[in-house]
Amino acid sequence: MKAMPTPSAFWVELRMLCQRISDRNERYALEVHRLLQQLCNPNLHDLESDLHFRLVQLGPGYYGETLRVVSASANSTFGEAALEAAVKHYPNCRWMLKWRGGVAGRYDPPGHGRE
Repeated sequence: MKAMPTPSAFWVELRMLCQRISDRNERYALEVHRLLQQLCNPNLHDLESDLHFRLVQLGPGYYGETLRVVSASANSTFGEAALEAAVKHYPNCRWMLKWRGGVAGRYDPPGHGRE
């Protein structure tokens, strides 16, 4: 018959197991956080050379800061369709379709003017 561990040995073993779980959980949490930050980054990682048309939501001001990139494509037709869809679903937001450093399309909501 196997002897029961003493209460103090049991707690030590339980504490060690909890510490191992905690260490792994922390590593996983850091990895998830890193991936979420990459996802939130408005820059497209290593895709700039292939996807020239980008639809971005703009903040205040004529060339306001980029709040988010909602579409990236290699084709002007897809870029223009993305701009139309964004305007349809978010008519109060400011949008700019960029193409290789230039502007291929733009939408400013009525009444908001180009500050």
